[in-house]
Amino acid sequence: MQQDYYTLRAQADIEYSIWSQPEKPRIDFAYDTSSIASGTEEIMNKLNEKLINENHQIETGVVAGYGLQYLNPLVQITFTDGTTVLYGPVTSDNIDDLINEALGNNRNPLDITIGMLHGNRNDIPTIDKHSFLQLEEERRLTRNLGFIDPDLINHYIARDGYLAVNSIFEKKLTDEEIRKEISDSGLAGRGGAFFPTGVKWGFLSSASTEDKYLVCNADEGDPGSWVNRILMEGDPHSIIEGMIIGALGTFANKGYIYIRSEYPLAISRMQKAIDDAYSLGILGQNILRSNFSFDLRIIKGAGAYVCGEETGLIASIQDSRGMPRIKPPFPANSGVFFNPTNVNNVESFASIPMIMRNGSNWYKEYGVESISGTKLFSISGDVKKAGIMELPWGVKITDVLETCGGISNNKPFKALQAGGPLAGYLPSSIAGTLELEPNQFKEHGALVGSGGLVFISDSACSIQLNLLFSQFVEDESCGRCTTCHGGNQRMTEIFRRISRGNGRIEDKANLDIIGNTLLYSNCVHGQASPTIMKNTVSHFADDYEDCVINKKCSGDVCSCPGLTKLIIVDQFDKKLDEAMNICPTGMIKKINGKYTINMKDCIRCGACIELAPEAIKKVSDGTTQEMPEFIPRIFSENHKSLTPHSVLIEPSSITTNVLVRGEKSLSGMENMTI
Repeated sequence: MQQDYYTLRAQADIEYSIWSQPEKPRIDFAYDTSSIASGTEEIMNKLNEKLINENHQIETGVVAGYGLQYLNPLVQITFTDGTTVLYGPVTSDNIDDLINEALGNNRNPLDITIGMLHGNRNDIPTIDKHSFLQLEEERRLTRNLGFIDPDLINHYIARDGYLAVNSIFEKKLTDEEIRKEISDSGLAGRGGAFFPTGVKWGFLSSASTEDKYLVCNADEGDPGSWVNRILMEGDPHSIIEGMIIGALGTFANKGYIYIRSEYPLAISRMQKAIDDAYSLGILGQNILRSNFSFDLRIIKGAGAYVCGEETGLIASIQDSRGMPRIKPPFPANSGVFFNPTNVNNVESFASIPMIMRNGSNWYKEYGVESISGTKLFSISGDVKKAGIMELPWGVKITDVLETCGGISNNKPFKALQAGGPLAGYLPSSIAGTLELEPNQFKEHGALVGSGGLVFISDSACSIQLNLLFSQFVEDESCGRCTTCHGGNQRMTEIFRRISRGNGRIEDKANLDIIGNTLLYSNCVHGQASPTIMKNTVSHFADDYEDCVINKKCSGDVCSCPGLTKLIIVDQFDKKLDEAMNICPTGMIKKINGKYTINMKDCIRCGACIELAPEAIKKVSDGTTQEMPEFIPRIFSENHKSLTPHSVLIEPSSITTNVLVRGEKSLSGMENMTI
């Protein structure tokens, strides 16, 4: 039987009050993908085993991480007076300390104490005083992280969850009034295009068909970005509530959340949140005893980056190959199953409930003239402290870098790669003058993107970074338009050849032709794929000319393999044995008591230099290094060898004509047996 909102809220308040001030102290582990990767499961299992074996009167649970990825694994203790303290990074060696801390046996704060989330203790600073969080004015999108168990719907309801939906029903707001509130707030899409959300909803509301669809784009595929994952794993109901409000503002009656399959925890938490919402009458028929109905389900993506484009995503939902199509028609006219559809980002939907609860003027308290509100940014790369920040628009890039502790190993700040492989690559001389504001990035041929900020030190080689990203956009091309697929293949081949020491004078002109041609691709994947290349040629001309003309590479060992070699400068270093043993290709040999490196087959992984930095040095002296010829996988004599594009193919006796991409003798039609 369905219950009204206030009955649900009363039950939720009781449950959350007991959780917030437990009868026994409770140790909660931050359980999300980042913490799992840091080993939190092993520590959790060991602690639970010890609590059972020693019969300690301590409870355990889980919360979402607080965004301090560099301090993972994180643990928080909630004491019987309601005080909650955050600790990290925690190891198995800290288990006894955590138990004693929970029982009140420690006289002084632990060395791993980070800050106090709730309560008041004179010897522990509040979490907002932490150095990593100094640029955060107020936590809005992330306000529930660390304060709820994300698997429990009552925790969300007790913290004003679904209050905005109920208020819309009580006030009998029309769809126009809902859209006006969103438009007045200045909320723009958070996926990178920054199109006004209220305007986009207006396109869908005017459609006259019976079935309308809302789609949440959670296909977060940009390297260096995990802002959507943080919300789905930490506060899944905020996204569901935002979609319900979106449905009320557009007359949509069906919805999908499209999540990349590489996010299994996000999928499971979102699915549980949907199931719980159905069980309480918050989804489905007659939501909260109203006359409004809305159904929602999850679609798991197959890992295609191009499905981040809305028409490619829609094709995938329909069980078709994820390939973007030419617009028009736009999704608002013909989307999922040819019905009117609206696609918004995870962060966009998660922003909706707080706008409807607090009003558009409240939301505009932060931001700049061109865009309002706060935005999640994931900071990574060559920084001392990686993590998530919720920042108001307008914060300086240099302030973000300083708050992250600066560049690792105190190296110079070389470049910023913001927004993924389609968004740009700016030198520190430009990036250091910018604020986090979309228009400032556009002025320099770059984009803010969906929120990933990757800081790069002078140890990186621009040519190798271009090769990395060109390979990525080539591999992720859907293949529909030759302009994108073929153009990115050519760009990849040129950068691969340059990195192997075979750069040519004409490469710059050819890259310029490729970049201009790619602009005629059908979708933004192809159109934006040469962005980093163009930024490199414009802003990193010295790096480019060093590799092409001077045959030198300024990057570290993991750089242009044809322009670098490793030499052993200290035959008596005791760490050389370890370096020899860790070499994945066995290219370090000890012959007659002397160590040597076979550079021809060295893959430049850098593991040996990390182990023996005083004994092994990288040299780039203008000479080209001998390397094995790059062979596309279809020409590999051993089909199980690890070539850059290796796949496992069982031999057969079928003879066919194959159009081979590549340069020199590998181009054109080849008659071959596969």
